[in-house]
Amino acid sequence: MTTDEKLSMTHGTQLPGYDGVVAPIARLCIPALNLQDGGAGVVMGGTTAMPAPIAAAATFDPSIERTYGTVVGNEAHTKGVSVNLGPNVNLERDPRGGRVFEGAGEDPYLAGAMATNYVQGVQSQGVMADIKHFVANDTEQNRNNGDAIVDERTLNEMYYPAFKQAVQQGHAASIMAATSLLNGVHDNENSYLLKQTAKQDWGFDGFVVTDWDGARSTVQAANAELDLTMPTPGNFGQPLADAVRAGQVSMAVLNDKVVRLLTEEFTYGLFDHPAGSPGAVATTPAHVQTAQDIAAAGTVLMKNDGSLLPLDPNNTPSVAVIGEAAKAAPITGGGGSSHVPADTGSVVSIVDGITKRLGSAGRVDYINGWNASAFASGGGAPASMLDNDPNTRWSSGTPMAPDQNQYVTVDMGGPQKIDQITMDSGASTGDYARGYQVYLSTDGTTWGGPVAIGTGTASPSVVDFPEQTARYVKVVQTGTSSSWWSIAEFTAADKNASGTEVTLPRTGGVHVPAVNDTLPTVPGAQFTTSAGTPGL
Repeated sequence: MTTDEKLSMTHGTQLPGYDGVVAPIARLCIPALNLQDGGAGVVMGGTTAMPAPIAAAATFDPSIERTYGTVVGNEAHTKGVSVNLGPNVNLERDPRGGRVFEGAGEDPYLAGAMATNYVQGVQSQGVMADIKHFVANDTEQNRNNGDAIVDERTLNEMYYPAFKQAVQQGHAASIMAATSLLNGVHDNENSYLLKQTAKQDWGFDGFVVTDWDGARSTVQAANAELDLTMPTPGNFGQPLADAVRAGQVSMAVLNDKVVRLLTEEFTYGLFDHPAGSPGAVATTPAHVQTAQDIAAAGTVLMKNDGSLLPLDPNNTPSVAVIGEAAKAAPITGGGGSSHVPADTGSVVSIVDGITKRLGSAGRVDYINGWNASAFASGGGAPASMLDNDPNTRWSSGTPMAPDQNQYVTVDMGGPQKIDQITMDSGASTGDYARGYQVYLSTDGTTWGGPVAIGTGTASPSVVDFPEQTARYVKVVQTGTSSSWWSIAEFTAADKNASGTEVTLPRTGGVHVPAVNDTLPTVPGAQFTTSAGTPGL
């Protein structure tokens, strides 16, 4: 290999299809290395939204975690993924964590058992697993520059064990260095962490990749035995080429990086089998059923005073279920790098599940005010359409594939007579609703045909249709415009006896923050040990 070819294997490129790609080397028939998020399912269209990893951990059953990883690995392989960026092995050590649902909680023993079996499941399908974020990356607040001050004993007793087990027993192919600092040094340029601890002490023979902020330095990171920076060349592009030629980074160090990468590529058959396609449909009914089974197994009851649960269907005349997450906006994913949009046809809401279980023996009353949910590539919380603030909005994003039309659903809290909706884009006057279809439903699942089809020409977009009684309104984005469209305020109306449109009152519901809601900033905190020194 030429020096330039070796250098090209140490960084990502802006090639489409995946979160990160190491470019192929055609002259040597070296294939592309495709990296993709996959902590709770492969984050691509046509894949299965798996339960939160912490739910799988709540089963306390390593065999279930192995099955979980096998499903993820199988779908990753189908989609052409070489490296599945998961599992998240960080412990729940900080109340500001933000992504604790991606891990296995606070116990290093349980975290190690689950991470090891997840890795084994993924890698049994010919896909490399990437254990992350090494190490002590326990908070999303200031995650790029947070400094975890942790003594050696605590590292070895709490923070290292799960990673070490996933390396030595799970044989993880890859480790993702955290973007934060450990004891004053950024993890992805920390020689003590990467070179001495993982590679020398534990015998890790795979490769180390950065989180998606890239290498923090060139010479220090390269000599600390960081192997791959993502998602762009960054400090491992031309700067590393210059450092190698200047002798600041030896050829032996560069060769070690390439050997580690190529060894895993040969081990996982990248040279032997054609890669899958990012456009392939990877989910299957069996995988969906597995996801539901794991979710059920992870729903554990820690205390049951007086044998209150389960309720007896024959002795329960009515059940009240309160809140949008129970029906209108079920929580099917979290933030971070593990949100897989769930197929609505596969989601069993709390209300639907209880209704089915209760059967005809009793009644389920779902109590909620106006709320909104959405399936879209854009930003902003759907609830912003109902907050009487024209400065907040939900945005559709640019149109997706025809079979993945974006939509927003408004739950009016109960049956209402309705013959008009208004979609006001507020201050974003150019982001009015362009192509759209409007549907109505009494139960949120049976929609029928559209009651209105149109193309907006300005904001606000006022849409009239024959009066119906409905609880749910769905607006589906159609057309091919490359522009976003936004709704700052959504209202519904119905004509009174004199023929005047009267706006329906929007009553507030019990709101649960959605995946893309912006949560209030948590104040910073300083942790100290019992001796008064900085640390956890």
